[in-house]
Amino acid sequence: MRYLKLVWHHESTDDPQVIWTEIDDNDIEIRKIEHYADGRLGLAGGGQSNGSTELGLWSVPPLEEIKKSPEFSPKEISPADFENEWRQAVSEKRRLNAARRPRVRSNRSKIRVRSTTGSLSRFLDVTPTTTGWDVRTNRGKKIATAPTREKAMKLARDILLSTKKKKSSAGSRIQDPHKTPTRNSERQSKK
Repeated sequence: MRYLKLVWHHESTDDPQVIWTEIDDNDIEIRKIEHYADGRLGLAGGGQSNGSTELGLWSVPPLEEIKKSPEFSPKEISPADFENEWRQAVSEKRRLNAARRPRVRSNRSKIRVRSTTGSLSRFLDVTPTTTGWDVRTNRGKKIATAPTREKAMKLARDILLSTKKKKSSAGSRIQDPHKTPTRNSERQSKK
């Protein structure tokens, strides 16, 4: 086994600038890490591959032959150095992937509040998306978005409570028990 770190001198943003590679006794790549100038990271090997990063199909030439090319600055590294770089790259990839998609902690995504008018139940669905959490009606119409599940649940509760208050106050005839009822004729005569 041998381990190389290659610095690739070029101006292209499509190609990596630094390549870490693990090579077996048959000179075939087993694992590879690619660092790009814009901060992207590519991994291949160990049962995973992402983006344009792939293991080489042909054998890797000896270090002396790579040194002859002015494009590359190769350096042989220790197995421990490669393992440290691999672990950091894998954990960085996991962290980036976890930050992109919301976690579903519970399959309880519906909030149900009984309507004050009639016997129908009104509810909203809170569902995860790639950018956050959507609050939708029971027919699937999106009415709000929130970055976290907790904020989406609170938003859905507030929406349901506000519609509940509006419906109950508009249709109710609740009077203050301390006020004496007045007739329409009394109201008109006071004016």
